[in-house]
Amino acid sequence: MKLGIIGSYDEEHKAVCGQSDKTELFLLKFRERLGDENVCFTNMYNWKKAKYNKFLSIIYTFLVSKNIIIMTSVNGTRVLYLFAKLMKTITRKKIYHMVVGGEKNLEIFKKKNYIEIAKRLDGIYVEINNMVEEYNKLGITGVEYIPNCKEICENYLDNVLRNEKPYKFCTYSKVNREKGIPEAIEIIKTLNEQKKIPCILHIYGVIDDEYKEEFNHELENKHQYLNFCGKINREESCSQLSQYYAMLFPTHHPEGVPGALIDAYEAGLPIFSSDSYYMKSIINHGKTGMICKEYDIEDYVNKIEYSIDNNLISKMRKLCYEEVQKYNVNLIINKLINNMQLR
Repeated sequence: MKLGIIGSYDEEHKAVCGQSDKTELFLLKFRERLGDENVCFTNMYNWKKAKYNKFLSIIYTFLVSKNIIIMTSVNGTRVLYLFAKLMKTITRKKIYHMVVGGEKNLEIFKKKNYIEIAKRLDGIYVEINNMVEEYNKLGITGVEYIPNCKEICENYLDNVLRNEKPYKFCTYSKVNREKGIPEAIEIIKTLNEQKKIPCILHIYGVIDDEYKEEFNHELENKHQYLNFCGKINREESCSQLSQYYAMLFPTHHPEGVPGALIDAYEAGLPIFSSDSYYMKSIINHGKTGMICKEYDIEDYVNKIEYSIDNNLISKMRKLCYEEVQKYNVNLIINKLINNMQLR
């Protein structure tokens, strides 16, 4: 086998998970380019339910593949780095780590033995430019910036109706406190009730169980400008999001490059985000969205009002579509195939 991939994705597409989407997309693209017969895959999704079988599959993938890509977030990395250490000790396999997500991935390096394993890998690819330097500070070289990515539609979809009042905002993420859903609701409430700017908020995603009761209470009390719309089919995300005025993303989660933000850029949808973690390096303030102070509702409201009054949103839309081109999966796969000499 030219390539073995060890990752995690939900084959039934019930999970709302960037890791699942990214793993499935990379598997599909590598098989398209190299041929099904040249790509071996071990799916780690729900691995704890079948540990023995999964471990056998991991070993098989390592043994039959000349090159191995580990595509995991922090929990999977803890397990698979130990396999990588073993294989590096007894074979000359080339092993790469495609890091999924952001800052949390640095947690495993609190244990020095994981730093030593990382140093032995043939390449580590991170979603955020800033993370390259953070790995380097730990003494881990061979780290390269490879952004999260997706299939990008060829034509920019601009729906002129999204400029009409009431202004339609959306969120697109897991529906919980960590993703800033309470703040998004409060922002829209303040715009309507204090600033007298007519707005509605459509919330997309899957509701976390521990947030369900609180969220349902919010829906009941603010139904006039709040709507829960469920999941968006990935194939329809661009056309669905292109009807909105802007996206709210007041996250507190240690994000990498969320797939939802790539979808938003593809739809020409500017993003109002918190300044937490790496968001400043993803959103070009004043061009593809606005960076706002974390937890600061007033700052969000003032920047949205300013953007509306100065017609900045329309100017941002085409810049968003230009920005999304660097997240094109075909460019990324070409680069990886060249880097790994898989031709």
